[in-house]
Amino acid sequence: MNEKYYRSIRISEVLKKEISYIFLKKINDPRIIKSMLTVLDIKLSKDLSNANIYIGFMTENNKDICNKTIKIVQNCAGYIRSLLSKKIQLRITPILNFKHDTSFSTGNYISNIINQIKNN
Repeated sequence: MNEKYYRSIRISEVLKKEISYIFLKKINDPRIIKSMLTVLDIKLSKDLSNANIYIGFMTENNKDICNKTIKIVQNCAGYIRSLLSKKIQLRITPILNFKHDTSFSTGNYISNIINQIKNN
């Protein structure tokens, strides 16, 4: 496996773990806490300077609420980045871009359809 590619995977896994921890322990905004968000995936740019963080919501199916929560989280990106820079030793701490990942809600929707078919 290409060493740079492997390093990118390792860094994204560490970022995922640390960002999840920050949401759990360091962010005290009730709008974020009640939405029960989870970090599903992180895609890093080739130079590791940008990170797209894909977030799923366990409680909300309403797109408006999810989009508002993503905007709130994006406003916290600078704070989260500063916490990451203290915790992780990287030459450049990536710029964080939070995005809504709908795969969780899509999976629930498909699961419900399958259950309905089984019951009928």
